[in-house]
Amino acid sequence: MLGTLRRQRFTTAHQFCREVVNENASLAEDLGADSLDTVEWVMELEEEFGDEGA
Repeated sequence: MLGTLRRQRFTTAHQFCREVVNENASLAEDLGADSLDTVEWVMELEEEFGDEGA
């Protein structure tokens, strides 16, 4: 099973159509995320992690 940080980076890369996402990447500055993108990203993380993220 992938580690938590690795899973989060994979999910973020998938959400923003990137091959790789640096763990220090800024959603807005580096990935070009707006507020809707950020909400969708959070929903994707909630789906991936479920109760693990709580």
